[in-house]
Parts: sequence; structure tokens; C-alpha cells
Amino acid sequence: MKDTFSVKRAMLVSMALHDMSVVELSARTNLAQGQLSALRSGVNKNPTINTIISICAALAMPISQFVAYGEPENEKELLRNYPF
Repeated sequence: MKDTFSVKRAMLVSMALHDMSVVELSARTNLAQGQLSALRSGVNKNPTINTIISICAALAMPISQFVAYGEPENEKELLRNYPF
């Protein structure tokens, strides 16, 4: 199966680069910790656009950057430049 955009990957990279925990992101977005954890773990692979907008606003990043972090072709470069 071809690797495609991953909300899980976008969440992990975005949160790591901004040094933000699920608890802090939840407080900044007013989204439940469980909802954010489900996205971060890959259990929920289909968030609403409002959820993505809230996350991006809390991380002060454009949606296009969030999407780029979720693309498989960017993963190796991100991991190389930002060893988590």
C-alpha cells in the first residue's frame, strides 16, 4: 500500500517541533485530550477541518505547513533535521 498523508505524522512532527504536549495543546484549542490523543496515535485518521484549524492556530502555523509535515516524502528530511 502506498504511503500517503498521515494526520498522525503531522501531529507528531508539529507537536514535537513546537515542544507541545497533548495537555497544553488541549488547553490552547479547547479540544479534548482524548480527541487529540486519538489523532496523534492514528486511531482517528479523519479530523474535521475545524479541528485542524484549531490545532494550527494553537501552534501558530499555517495549515499548509501542517499538511507538509504529514506528507511521507518530507518525513526523512524532518527526522534528519529535527531528531526527536
